[in-house]
Amino acid sequence: MAQIDRILEITGLNLEKRAQMARYYASMPDDDRIEAHRLQGDLIRQYRSEWKGKIDADFFYGLLCLALWKMQWTREALSKKSALTAEEAEKITQRRLSSFKSIQIERKRKASRKANIIDLKLYHVVTKLRSEGLSWRQVSEYLAKYHKTNISHAYLRDVYTRKTTEREQRGQK
Repeated sequence: MAQIDRILEITGLNLEKRAQMARYYASMPDDDRIEAHRLQGDLIRQYRSEWKGKIDADFFYGLLCLALWKMQWTREALSKKSALTAEEAEKITQRRLSSFKSIQIERKRKASRKANIIDLKLYHVVTKLRSEGLSWRQVSEYLAKYHKTNISHAYLRDVYTRKTTEREQRGQK
């Protein structure tokens, strides 16, 4: 109980708010987490003289919660159009942009399930059907009927041409 009281004394945040900060931290991209730890370091330097010899794990945990609280508050303030300095607004904008970019990069890396099916299981079937003169729509209908795979003809064409280009660049067939 003394440990919880000490963390409450350091942060001013109750158990529910600290749990909220843990969830907030878990949902952050890496760039924001690094920023949180940088802010925690700034807070440690500010409060070190106040806490003198009591610097331990509770102190570091409490200041991480406080840093996360501050980050969340500034993000909410910007979304509510509250008064922020230009510097705070720029930091938030940069964090949002890096978060957005990292999500976009992850989406590009992660191929869709249907694209993987086309590449791994159906590529040679599609190649054979196209060489026989079937249209993309007919190939799509064939795959639906005989391979139980519903793929639109436009998506099939896009994925197939992209995979063909990738295979040619790698020297495969």
